[in-house]
Amino acid sequence: MPGGSPSTRGSGRGDIILIPEIPYDPGIVAAKVKDRNRRGKRFSIVVVSEGARPKGGDVVVRRIIKESTDPVRLGGIGFVVGAQIEGITGIETRTVVMGHLQRGGPPTPYDRVLATRLGTKAVDLVENGDFGYMVAVKGNALTKVPLQDVAKGQRTVRSNDPLIASARAVAPASATDYTSRSRLPSYVEHSSKCRPLSILSDAPP
Repeated sequence: MPGGSPSTRGSGRGDIILIPEIPYDPGIVAAKVKDRNRRGKRFSIVVVSEGARPKGGDVVVRRIIKESTDPVRLGGIGFVVGAQIEGITGIETRTVVMGHLQRGGPPTPYDRVLATRLGTKAVDLVENGDFGYMVAVKGNALTKVPLQDVAKGQRTVRSNDPLIASARAVAPASATDYTSRSRLPSYVEHSSKCRPLSILSDAPP
């Protein structure tokens, strides 16, 4: 997903989080799910970025749009991960594409005020002839950022990112290869007591 995906917002509830920067091992992911099952956890949530891929494997491409400047459209990794977990653990899986549902929710008073501030600042830029910029929040202040800086390409998660270090610090030793806090795309929910495992993805099928 160019420019990153919304995983960070949704990964806080995840028991396992898979991101493009850290290729995952299906066997380790399944082992984590089974371990939670043995410890009486009736469900697990796996958050999977649409750019995630298994070790030695490739990303899942939904389609190619040749006339687009960004022709590759990722999508479907949630289905793949679900099938892998089901094949290894024997737990039924279900995949649900969340789309924009994960971005929903009523705006808070802060959201409403911020939207007004951003809009006002954008109008000010237009009135002043400052084109080619976007409005950004830095600290508590609004500033302008050149669009050429914003659209430089895909933003990735650094291996030394504090969030990854924190996730690895709180994860069991066996989970450190695939657990990290990142951006969002797909969820895997599973229950061990005759309930199917469900995978919810934010990319269209």
